[in-house]
Amino acid sequence: MCQEALAKKVGELSGSGRQILVNFLIEQARWRERVAEDYPEDHRNKQSTLALAGLAEFVRRMPVGHPSFVAINTLQNYGGSGFLSGDEFSSMAGRFGFANNWVGPDEEGMEQFVVDLVDVYVREWLDSYADADADDWEAIAAEVGMDRLWIQQRKQELEEQ
Repeated sequence: MCQEALAKKVGELSGSGRQILVNFLIEQARWRERVAEDYPEDHRNKQSTLALAGLAEFVRRMPVGHPSFVAINTLQNYGGSGFLSGDEFSSMAGRFGFANNWVGPDEEGMEQFVVDLVDVYVREWLDSYADADADDWEAIAAEVGMDRLWIQQRKQELEEQ
């Protein structure tokens, strides 16, 4: 209970995790907009541009103490660079709204997308950090809420390398 309260307070104090994600989604929308200019016949790019801008606005309205933003804040405190990256993470974000006959999710669906997106980011960040032979990756994984099964599987993978 105290850990949750502390994590929420950290998130509320900075709000940076939320802002970092908002900035990332806005950049993704700008990228899609540039692609839409190059391929005006493909309506999915413009559709994705609007969807990503809408998602960024939704994230901006989410509480700064949301566990996803607290996780981003935590990773930033361990040497994050202020921006988000990762192949699967970037691909997942960049495809938001990019489907034929796409119907945008309701607010619950958007929040779930944000949670799933940040989970992918956290996994990719931890994989990269652990691959760099960092000794504290397990503690960080537990701190950001990765489940024990994932931690055990990752630990086994590293031992097999």
